[in-house]
Amino acid sequence: MDMVHFNVYRTVFGKDDYKKIKVTVNGSNIEDYYTIPVRNFKAINTQRNHEVKISWHYENKKYLNGIDIMRSSNYDTGYIRVATVPVSDSTFTDILPVSGEKIIIIIYYCIAQITTLYLLQKYLQPIEIIIQSQSHPTEIDATSIKNGIKVYWKSAEPYVKGFYVYRRNNTNDDFTQVSALVPSGAIVYSFTDTTRQLQAGEVYDYIVRTINEDNQLSNPSDTVTANPGISKLITAPMNLRYRSIDGRITILWDDMRKWENDLLGYKVFRKAGTGNFIRMANDSLQPERNFFLDSTIQPGVDYSFAVSSLDISGNESEKSIILIPAISDESPGAPSGIRVSQTENDVYITWGQITEDVTAIKIYRSEPGVPAKLIATISDADSFTDKNVSKEKLYFYQLASVSKANIEGVKSEKISVRL
Repeated sequence: MDMVHFNVYRTVFGKDDYKKIKVTVNGSNIEDYYTIPVRNFKAINTQRNHEVKISWHYENKKYLNGIDIMRSSNYDTGYIRVATVPVSDSTFTDILPVSGEKIIIIIYYCIAQITTLYLLQKYLQPIEIIIQSQSHPTEIDATSIKNGIKVYWKSAEPYVKGFYVYRRNNTNDDFTQVSALVPSGAIVYSFTDTTRQLQAGEVYDYIVRTINEDNQLSNPSDTVTANPGISKLITAPMNLRYRSIDGRITILWDDMRKWENDLLGYKVFRKAGTGNFIRMANDSLQPERNFFLDSTIQPGVDYSFAVSSLDISGNESEKSIILIPAISDESPGAPSGIRVSQTENDVYITWGQITEDVTAIKIYRSEPGVPAKLIATISDADSFTDKNVSKEKLYFYQLASVSKANIEGVKSEKISVRL
């Protein structure tokens, strides 16, 4: 094989100051030495863990010894070797210590006994890889706490600087950042929102975004919702009353949804005699159920019942209390056929025929928010005119029968009238 002499010129890449050197090589297939061996050079950001997947293809590997993969954060200088792979390889995955670095491949191949550096950078521009954290926080949750809301989340994303929490209280509004940077490094992250902007009874949405070491934000996390645990005064149940049928007591009160938009339901308590109030197991957490049936009362025992309102934020009202006298087997039932009508300045009350065991009718009157008061005891008539009333006022009337043994029965349901 003939020897061939070449005049080869070299210079620092990017400079025009060429210097001539002499190289002697074998003379066959000289054109192979000048063929660009790499085709389809690609670098792909995998969007996870700072990975960059590099791939290439070469058609002529006859004179190749190996492939060096080098990188730098500067286009012209500072390249370091990160791997040397055999010529049979066509892919390599690199882990960047920081984002924004540029990748370049240098390929070695032999011409006779002389190894020449063939710089691919002369033919391909370095590819700049920007690593952006795409993994948003997971397992996010929000819960009501005293005077605020606490948001929890997890994240296993590496190369993370921290997290920011955002809030809104209307689905038509944009999310607003409400936290400072929550630094990375925990297993479970949290942020406590106790700002004075939170309002009792309101519902708030939260999201969390990751920020990586290059100050790039991830996509938002899933949205979570919570009510702040802020105390709020709510109205106690009004106009408590009861009725007794066949040894069972039904407690009734006004529908409090008219006064409380966020009503969750009611708590019902009972005490026997002078004991302590105990919450009833089958009370109502249904806002539309403004009554309670108790079939476990014992004859001859005085009972007191208390009812409180409860809203969706956990706020509870004061208790409204009603006393129910002991009911015995000898207690007469409430009068039947009760009618209440108004005249020009009076209230006229009538009731149906009473039995022989009833010796008198007791008449009670109350006003909104005021306990019932005995206003008359009638023993020789079936009607009563209440003259001690005022115009423009709302009144409630209840009647109770008195037996020959002087035992007063349960009161009737309230009947209202307004002059």
